[in-house]
Amino acid sequence: MYNLNNWRSDREADGAALLKLCPVRGAQVRILSPPQVMIRRSADIVEKARALRHKKLSFQEISRILKIPSTTIRTWCYDFGIDRHESLRINNEYRRNLIRALDIKITPDLNNISSESAHLFAAILYGCEGCKYPATTNISFVNSNPKIIKTFIKLLRKAFVLDENKFRVHLQIYNDHDFKKLKNFGANCLASR
Repeated sequence: MYNLNNWRSDREADGAALLKLCPVRGAQVRILSPPQVMIRRSADIVEKARALRHKKLSFQEISRILKIPSTTIRTWCYDFGIDRHESLRINNEYRRNLIRALDIKITPDLNNISSESAHLFAAILYGCEGCKYPATTNISFVNSNPKIIKTFIKLLRKAFVLDENKFRVHLQIYNDHDFKKLKNFGANCLASR
């Protein structure tokens, strides 16, 4: 084990020698912090990291698994030739598959939340996807994902007393779209309870 006091005295001696060599009077020499101790890893850990990288896991993912800094893993696996975009794509695919395998529900069950929570969630969704024109007095919500639209409407119904006769659906229909199918889609969004 290296004695820290010896290190300081060695550095101070080096600094004094540097002051003698320095032509500018009054120059200061900064005493640096103690040297970092390099940790040597066993060959099997290096091979395990390389095997995980060969499976195209990202450096961060390997770092979390092996509890080793990602920069160290990057040094061990520099010769694999997997570019950053490919690694990110594979890592995102890995996470999506993990979520599917664990059957994680991202959206809460809207039937079991309080009206205050529904009010808050509806406000958050409206803040993200709602139309906020200062001259209008209506609420407009724009999104192409039917699940988000249905969630917003369920939250409104849970949080407020609504006159649903005033609900309107505005669909942008183009020549290549099926009008009847889209009309049913809009009706289904409003009818779902």
